[in-house]
Amino acid sequence: MPGMVQDRVAFVTGAAGGIGLAIAQALAEEGGRVALSDLREDGVRRAADVLSAQGRPSIGLACDVTKEVELTGALDEAARRLGPIDVLVNNAGLQHVSPLESFPTEKFSHYVVFLASDKAGCVTGQAVVVDGGYTAQ
Repeated sequence: MPGMVQDRVAFVTGAAGGIGLAIAQALAEEGGRVALSDLREDGVRRAADVLSAQGRPSIGLACDVTKEVELTGALDEAARRLGPIDVLVNNAGLQHVSPLESFPTEKFSHYVVFLASDKAGCVTGQAVVVDGGYTAQ
């Protein structure tokens, strides 16, 4: 029985591990073609290779969602290789655990940029169905 995303293309941010990877796996199991994206290039490519080896069309793309040129490039590459993007899963996130008095200033600054740069809605923990699909620009 075909799944809800059968023959659709999904783009998942923060997909090298954890929740993002679990979402990508579930979408692939439902018949979707999945573009996994993450800051961790090796991890996201390995994750996509595992899905592909299971016969599930998947690609891994390095992408920093706070940098518009990288995000647009990854979306375009995914659309070129897998077809128009139908589903966006905005899962990317950051974590640094530290006592407040020793929290690194550069980490705090990076978090502020990360949260304020949500140009495409790709870091807010939401799933979006794109009517008509995103195609390469």
